[in-house]
Amino acid sequence: MPVMRVIGGALVKWLGAGTLAAILLGGAGYLYHDWQTGRMQSQIQAVEAELERLRVNRDEWRTAAESWETRAERLAAERDAAQAAQRALQGRLREQGAAYDDLRQQIRQAPEADDAPVAPVLRDALEALP
Repeated sequence: MPVMRVIGGALVKWLGAGTLAAILLGGAGYLYHDWQTGRMQSQIQAVEAELERLRVNRDEWRTAAESWETRAERLAAERDAAQAAQRALQGRLREQGAAYDDLRQQIRQAPEADDAPVAPVLRDALEALP
C-alpha cells in the first residue's frame, strides 16, 4: 500500500499541477481573447465613426455639386440666350448698314440741282449719323 500511496500522491500532484496549468493557460487565453476582441471592437467603432463622417461629407459634396450643376445649366441657358440676342442684333446692324449704304449711295448720286445750302447745325447732325 505504501507504493499506492506514493503513486496516488504523485498522481494527485501531477493532476493538480496539470489542472492548475490548464486553468492558468485557459485564463491567459481568455484574457488575450478579451483584449483582442475589445481592441477590434474599438477599431470597428472608429471605422464606423469615420464611415459616418464620410457619408455626411459625401452628402454635403453631392448637394454642393447639384447646386453647381443647376447654376451651370442656368448660366448655359443665359449664355445661349445672349448669343442668340447677339446674332439677332448683328443681323439688324447688317440690315441697317445696308440701308445706310443705300442712302449714302443715293446721296452721292443725287443731281447738283437737288443740292442747296443747309444750316450748319443740321449738316453736322446729318454727317454725324452712322
